[in-house]
Amino acid sequence: MNDSRTVSTHNAADLIYDAIFIAGLGGGLVALFFLVFDMVTLGQPLFTPSLIGSVLFDGASPQSVHTVNMMTVAKFTAVHFVAFGLAGAGLSLVTHFAELRARHPAVVIGLAFIVLELGFWLGTALALPGVLGRIGVLPVAAANLLAAVGVGLFLVNTHRPALWIRPKRVTHPG
Repeated sequence: MNDSRTVSTHNAADLIYDAIFIAGLGGGLVALFFLVFDMVTLGQPLFTPSLIGSVLFDGASPQSVHTVNMMTVAKFTAVHFVAFGLAGAGLSLVTHFAELRARHPAVVIGLAFIVLELGFWLGTALALPGVLGRIGVLPVAAANLLAAVGVGLFLVNTHRPALWIRPKRVTHPG
């Protein structure tokens, strides 16, 4: 028997919602991490997005960037949001079709972490040589782990229809 409380539907609108939310949540957590990291270690907030943006858009070598350029920060922010949106759409599809959202959150968090790490490592190897060495492997891994926890918990908790039965009844009493 098909019980509407246990059957989850996932359509294109859900995928778009997930992609946008994951882009904001995951990208925001990484940005917040590096904002704090840059302030604590370098005394220059927004240095990391400026570094990546300078290498990506201006063709600068990672070692030649020493100051923050707000235009490259703005450009890179858009790229960062799109990259997290694409990763989010892929993660949303995988968690839906593989029924991972119903499993332990650690499985989804692990998958998100692997996707984010591989995506950044491949992206920097292909388009941003030297950036990973300048930023450091551990800060990137810490930022991606923080984002993976946020994204994983979001995916696990938002696609369980039983969690939303009560709020839906309260907001839609008919």
